[in-house]
Amino acid sequence: MVSGRRGGAALISGSSAMSNDMQKISGAAVEGRWDYSVGYLPAGTLQDPRIPLLIATPPYKIAPVTAKPIVQSQLPSIEPTPQQFVSHVHANPGRLSDRPAAVLNTLGRGRVIYVGFDLFEVYWRMNHWWIKALIRRHLEDVGFKPTAMISADGTVHSNLRRREDELYLHMICFSSNLAAGGGYPPIEHVPRLHNISVQLELDRQPSDVILEPAGRSIKCDYRDGYVKVDLPSVSLYNVLRVSL
Repeated sequence: MVSGRRGGAALISGSSAMSNDMQKISGAAVEGRWDYSVGYLPAGTLQDPRIPLLIATPPYKIAPVTAKPIVQSQLPSIEPTPQQFVSHVHANPGRLSDRPAAVLNTLGRGRVIYVGFDLFEVYWRMNHWWIKALIRRHLEDVGFKPTAMISADGTVHSNLRRREDELYLHMICFSSNLAAGGGYPPIEHVPRLHNISVQLELDRQPSDVILEPAGRSIKCDYRDGYVKVDLPSVSLYNVLRVSL
Protein backbone atom coordinates (compact mmCIF):
# COMPACT_ATOMS: atom_id res chain seq x y z
CA MET A 1 0.00 0.00 0.00
CA VAL A 2 1.06 3.59 -0.63
CA SER A 3 0.35 6.44 1.76
CA GLY A 4 1.13 10.01 0.71
CA ARG A 5 1.69 11.18 4.29
CA ARG A 6 3.26 8.17 5.98
CA GLY A 7 5.12 6.71 3.02
CA GLY A 8 4.88 3.20 1.60
CA ALA A 9 5.63 1.35 -1.60
CA ALA A 10 3.76 -0.40 -4.40
CA LEU A 11 4.68 -2.37 -7.50
CA ILE A 12 2.08 -2.44 -10.30
CA SER A 13 2.47 -4.56 -13.43
CA GLY A 14 0.78 -4.90 -16.80
CA SER A 15 -2.99 -4.93 -17.00
CA SER A 16 -3.34 -4.18 -13.26
CA ALA A 17 -3.06 -0.49 -14.14
CA MET A 18 -5.86 -0.73 -16.71
CA SER A 19 -8.65 -2.49 -14.85
CA ASN A 20 -8.93 -0.42 -11.66
CA ASP A 21 -7.76 2.75 -9.91
CA MET A 22 -4.14 1.61 -9.92
CA GLN A 23 -3.51 3.72 -13.02
CA LYS A 24 -4.22 6.85 -10.96
CA ILE A 25 -1.30 6.18 -8.64
CA SER A 26 1.05 4.86 -11.34
CA GLY A 27 1.58 8.36 -12.75
CA ALA A 28 1.34 7.05 -16.31
CA ALA A 29 -1.22 6.42 -19.02
CA VAL A 30 -1.36 2.92 -20.51
CA GLU A 31 -2.16 3.08 -24.22
CA GLY A 32 -2.71 -0.60 -24.98
CA ARG A 33 -0.09 -3.12 -26.09
CA TRP A 34 2.67 -3.08 -28.66
CA ASP A 35 2.08 -5.35 -31.66
CA TYR A 36 4.63 -7.87 -30.42
CA SER A 37 4.13 -11.16 -28.61
CA VAL A 38 7.24 -10.62 -26.44
CA GLY A 39 9.36 -7.72 -25.27
CA TYR A 40 12.81 -7.05 -23.84
CA LEU A 41 14.48 -4.93 -21.20
CA PRO A 42 17.87 -3.47 -22.17
CA ALA A 43 21.18 -5.10 -21.27
CA GLY A 44 22.33 -4.00 -17.84
CA THR A 45 18.82 -3.88 -16.35
CA LEU A 46 19.95 -6.54 -13.90
CA GLN A 47 23.54 -7.72 -13.45
CA ASP A 48 24.62 -8.80 -16.95
CA PRO A 49 25.75 -5.74 -18.93
CA ARG A 50 25.56 -7.56 -22.30
CA ILE A 51 22.32 -9.52 -22.53
CA PRO A 52 18.82 -7.98 -22.81
CA LEU A 53 16.16 -9.62 -20.65
CA LEU A 54 13.40 -11.50 -22.44
CA ILE A 55 9.90 -10.91 -21.05
CA ALA A 56 7.76 -13.52 -22.80
CA THR A 57 4.48 -11.60 -22.85
CA PRO A 58 3.27 -8.64 -24.94
CA PRO A 59 4.58 -5.28 -23.67
CA TYR A 60 2.34 -2.32 -22.87
CA LYS A 61 2.74 1.20 -24.25
CA ILE A 62 3.44 3.55 -21.35
CA ALA A 63 3.06 7.33 -21.53
CA PRO A 64 4.46 9.00 -18.38
CA VAL A 65 2.31 11.74 -16.88
CA THR A 66 3.80 12.52 -13.47
CA ALA A 67 6.02 9.42 -13.31
CA LYS A 68 9.72 9.32 -14.19
CA PRO A 69 11.02 6.71 -16.71
CA ILE A 70 13.51 4.32 -15.11
CA VAL A 71 13.86 1.51 -17.72
CA GLN A 72 13.53 1.83 -21.49
CA SER A 73 11.47 -0.62 -23.53
CA GLN A 74 13.34 -2.73 -26.09
CA LEU A 75 11.31 -4.32 -28.86
CA PRO A 76 12.00 -7.51 -30.85
CA SER A 77 13.62 -7.10 -34.25
CA ILE A 78 10.43 -8.38 -35.93
CA GLU A 79 7.17 -10.06 -35.02
CA PRO A 80 7.17 -13.62 -36.46
CA THR A 81 4.45 -14.22 -39.04
CA PRO A 82 4.02 -16.73 -41.87
CA GLN A 83 5.75 -14.14 -44.08
CA GLN A 84 8.52 -13.31 -41.51
CA PHE A 85 9.99 -16.56 -40.24
CA VAL A 86 12.43 -16.82 -37.34
CA SER A 87 14.08 -20.09 -36.41
CA HIS A 88 13.67 -19.54 -32.67
CA VAL A 89 10.42 -19.37 -30.70
CA HIS A 90 10.69 -15.57 -30.69
CA ALA A 91 12.68 -12.90 -32.50
CA ASN A 92 15.96 -11.52 -31.18
CA PRO A 93 16.16 -8.10 -29.44
CA GLY A 94 15.80 -5.14 -31.76
CA ARG A 95 15.75 -1.38 -31.30
CA LEU A 96 15.07 0.59 -28.16
CA SER A 97 11.62 2.12 -28.36
CA ASP A 98 10.70 5.70 -27.53
CA ARG A 99 8.62 4.47 -24.57
CA PRO A 100 9.68 3.38 -21.08
CA ALA A 101 9.16 -0.17 -19.87
CA ALA A 102 8.98 0.96 -16.24
CA VAL A 103 8.29 4.26 -14.49
CA LEU A 104 8.61 5.57 -10.93
CA ASN A 105 5.97 7.83 -9.41
CA THR A 106 6.14 9.69 -6.09
CA LEU A 107 3.06 10.36 -3.97
CA GLY A 108 4.05 12.40 -0.94
CA ARG A 109 6.38 10.05 0.92
CA GLY A 110 5.09 7.03 -1.00
CA ARG A 111 6.66 5.55 -4.13
CA VAL A 112 5.10 3.52 -6.93
CA ILE A 113 6.79 1.56 -9.72
CA TYR A 114 4.74 0.55 -12.74
CA VAL A 115 6.19 -2.07 -15.10
CA GLY A 116 4.53 -2.44 -18.52
CA PHE A 117 4.53 -6.23 -18.61
CA ASP A 118 2.30 -8.85 -16.99
CA LEU A 119 5.25 -10.01 -14.90
CA PHE A 120 3.43 -12.30 -12.48
CA GLU A 121 1.47 -14.01 -15.24
CA VAL A 122 4.58 -14.77 -17.29
CA TYR A 123 6.50 -15.97 -14.21
CA TRP A 124 3.66 -18.36 -13.35
CA ARG A 125 3.49 -19.59 -16.94
CA MET A 126 7.18 -19.73 -17.93
CA ASN A 127 9.05 -19.90 -14.59
CA HIS A 128 11.81 -17.62 -15.90
CA TRP A 129 14.06 -17.03 -12.89
CA TRP A 130 15.07 -13.51 -13.97
CA ILE A 131 11.46 -12.31 -13.58
CA LYS A 132 11.74 -12.99 -9.85
CA ALA A 133 15.08 -11.16 -9.71
CA LEU A 134 13.57 -8.22 -11.60
CA ILE A 135 10.59 -7.96 -9.24
CA ARG A 136 12.91 -8.06 -6.23
CA ARG A 137 15.11 -5.33 -7.71
CA HIS A 138 12.11 -3.04 -8.31
CA LEU A 139 10.76 -3.65 -4.81
CA GLU A 140 14.14 -2.74 -3.36
CA ASP A 141 14.18 0.42 -5.50
CA VAL A 142 11.03 1.68 -3.76
CA GLY A 143 12.40 0.88 -0.31
CA PHE A 144 10.49 -2.33 0.35
CA LYS A 145 12.04 -4.52 3.05
CA PRO A 146 10.64 -8.05 3.35
CA THR A 147 9.62 -9.48 6.71
CA ALA A 148 11.49 -12.70 5.93
CA MET A 149 14.57 -13.21 3.74
CA ILE A 150 15.93 -16.68 2.97
CA SER A 151 19.25 -17.29 1.24
CA ALA A 152 18.75 -20.74 -0.22
CA ASP A 153 18.08 -22.71 -3.35
CA GLY A 154 15.06 -21.53 -5.32
CA THR A 155 13.27 -24.78 -4.54
CA VAL A 156 12.73 -23.75 -0.90
CA HIS A 157 9.17 -22.52 -0.44
CA SER A 158 8.39 -20.60 2.75
CA ASN A 159 5.42 -19.30 4.69
CA LEU A 160 5.60 -17.10 7.80
CA ARG A 161 2.84 -17.36 10.41
CA ARG A 162 2.36 -15.89 13.88
CA ARG A 163 0.61 -17.16 17.01
CA GLU A 164 0.66 -14.83 20.00
CA ASP A 165 4.37 -14.27 20.82
CA GLU A 166 5.75 -16.91 18.48
CA LEU A 167 6.66 -16.77 14.78
CA TYR A 168 6.69 -19.91 12.64
CA LEU A 169 8.68 -19.93 9.43
CA HIS A 170 7.57 -23.01 7.46
CA MET A 171 10.18 -24.17 4.92
CA ILE A 172 9.38 -26.82 2.32
CA CYS A 173 12.09 -28.20 0.03
CA PHE A 174 10.84 -29.34 -3.34
CA SER A 175 13.03 -30.74 -6.13
CA SER A 176 11.34 -29.50 -9.28
CA ASN A 177 13.36 -31.86 -11.49
CA LEU A 178 11.45 -34.75 -9.91
CA ALA A 179 8.09 -33.35 -10.98
CA ALA A 180 7.94 -35.00 -14.38
CA GLY A 181 6.28 -37.87 -16.13
CA GLY A 182 2.98 -39.60 -15.72
CA GLY A 183 1.04 -36.39 -15.29
CA TYR A 184 1.84 -36.22 -11.55
CA PRO A 185 4.95 -35.25 -9.54
CA PRO A 186 6.65 -38.42 -8.27
CA ILE A 187 8.81 -37.65 -5.23
CA GLU A 188 11.05 -40.49 -4.13
CA HIS A 189 13.80 -38.58 -2.37
CA VAL A 190 14.42 -34.90 -1.62
CA PRO A 191 18.08 -34.19 -0.75
CA ARG A 192 19.01 -31.97 2.17
CA LEU A 193 20.04 -28.39 1.47
CA HIS A 194 22.96 -26.98 3.44
CA ASN A 195 24.12 -23.57 4.69
CA ILE A 196 20.75 -21.81 4.70
CA SER A 197 20.63 -18.21 5.97
CA VAL A 198 17.38 -16.74 7.33
CA GLN A 199 16.64 -13.15 8.35
CA LEU A 200 13.39 -12.14 10.07
CA GLU A 201 12.27 -8.59 10.82
CA LEU A 202 11.62 -8.26 14.57
CA ASP A 203 11.16 -5.34 16.95
CA ARG A 204 13.23 -6.99 19.69
CA GLN A 205 15.73 -9.74 20.45
CA PRO A 206 14.03 -13.17 20.44
CA SER A 207 14.17 -15.24 23.60
CA ASP A 208 14.58 -18.52 21.75
CA VAL A 209 14.93 -19.91 18.21
CA ILE A 210 14.12 -23.60 17.66
CA LEU A 211 14.38 -25.67 14.49
CA GLU A 212 11.50 -28.12 14.36
CA PRO A 213 10.68 -31.00 14.30
CA ALA A 214 14.03 -31.87 15.88
CA GLY A 215 13.59 -29.29 18.66
CA ARG A 216 17.12 -28.04 18.08
CA SER A 217 18.06 -24.67 19.60
CA ILE A 218 19.73 -22.38 17.03
CA LYS A 219 22.05 -19.46 17.73
CA CYS A 220 20.94 -16.11 16.35
CA ASP A 221 22.31 -12.62 15.84
CA TYR A 222 20.00 -9.60 16.29
CA ARG A 223 20.87 -6.23 14.78
CA ASP A 224 19.26 -3.40 12.77
CA GLY A 225 15.77 -4.77 13.37
CA TYR A 226 16.49 -8.23 11.95
CA VAL A 227 17.38 -11.50 13.59
CA LYS A 228 19.79 -13.59 11.50
CA VAL A 229 19.93 -17.37 11.78
CA ASP A 230 22.32 -19.73 9.98
CA LEU A 231 20.90 -23.23 9.55
CA PRO A 232 23.31 -26.10 8.86
CA SER A 233 20.70 -27.85 6.70
CA VAL A 234 17.00 -28.24 5.99
CA SER A 235 15.20 -31.36 4.81
CA LEU A 236 11.84 -31.90 3.14
CA TYR A 237 9.90 -29.88 5.74
CA ASN A 238 11.21 -27.81 8.64
CA VAL A 239 9.79 -25.07 10.83
CA LEU A 240 11.83 -22.31 12.44
CA ARG A 241 10.03 -21.35 15.68
CA VAL A 242 10.97 -17.94 17.03
CA SER A 243 9.82 -17.00 20.55
CA LEU A 244 9.62 -13.31 21.43
